[in-house]
Amino acid sequence: MKLNVGERLTLTGVIPKEGNFETMSTVEKLKKILYLSEEEVTAFGLEPGSPEIPVNEHTTKKIEIDISELGLSMIMRSLKKLDEEEKLNSFQFNVYKYLKEQEEESKKPKKE
Repeated sequence: MKLNVGERLTLTGVIPKEGNFETMSTVEKLKKILYLSEEEVTAFGLEPGSPEIPVNEHTTKKIEIDISELGLSMIMRSLKKLDEEEKLNSFQFNVYKYLKEQEEESKKPKKE
């Protein structure tokens, strides 16, 4: 799945903060995948601790992020819960919409 910096950071905010062993093991893996490395923070011109993400070719470029089915399922459950509680913010809405579109695309039969 391809995600940009803003989408990755948005998803870090929806992964569970607590849970059972399996949940927290998956959360730990998701953090390693989604959180930005020190190198990325520097290369992308991000200010540590700042909520602002500069718009540039690095932060808007989507890169391939390998999220497991279990991790993606966990993220989708969290977003669905926010949706049902009517607590989605605009960033979460956009990521949720994108993920739902990707999910639909993956269900379509492949043309040969």
